[in-house]
Amino acid sequence: MFKKKILIVDDEITILTVLKRLLEKAGYKVITFNKAKNALEFLNKEVVDLVIIDLFMPDLNGIEFCRALSAGGIRTRILFMTGGYFEEQLQAFLSKNKEISYIEKPFTLKELIEVIKKLDL
Repeated sequence: MFKKKILIVDDEITILTVLKRLLEKAGYKVITFNKAKNALEFLNKEVVDLVIIDLFMPDLNGIEFCRALSAGGIRTRILFMTGGYFEEQLQAFLSKNKEISYIEKPFTLKELIEVIKKLDL
């Protein structure tokens, strides 16, 4: 059976580890990166069904990451994880990019799975 591929980008290793383990148990193939630039390099070679990215990253924030994807012609679904950073900037960006979703931290695995399923994954 084909597993949907999810790429998770977060600078906190603990979050990557926990989300990877939980989403793999839920039946997804999960790839993780703790640097957004490394994830961009990966996406230049590989296709994934969803990118879950922390909105606030030290090397590229989530919005910059999306702009870099678009500039490189890379199309994939995006789900931002946000703890409230860049709230005004995020709302303006989301209003222009309806295909991008977000989930606020902290969230439960059940909440995350519900959001992912709403994206038809």
